[in-house]
Amino acid sequence: MWADLDDWRQQGSAIARVKFNGVVHTWALRNGASNVAVARHRDAIDTITREQCPKAREQVKQIIDTVDLASGLVGF
Repeated sequence: MWADLDDWRQQGSAIARVKFNGVVHTWALRNGASNVAVARHRDAIDTITREQCPKAREQVKQIIDTVDLASGLVGF
């Protein structure tokens, strides 16, 4: 996500939210999780990012205008 933040910031929260969802879908598939598993455990994205990349997590929350990353997930 870190590499995408500047683009997302410039594109606005609506487009950034769509792109954020794309990153999460791709991440889930690359790491052996199905999107169904993410849907059942939406809060996992917050737990993982809080531990692994808290600064990026905070910036993404601001960019997509949500209180947590789980709330920014659409279609899960």
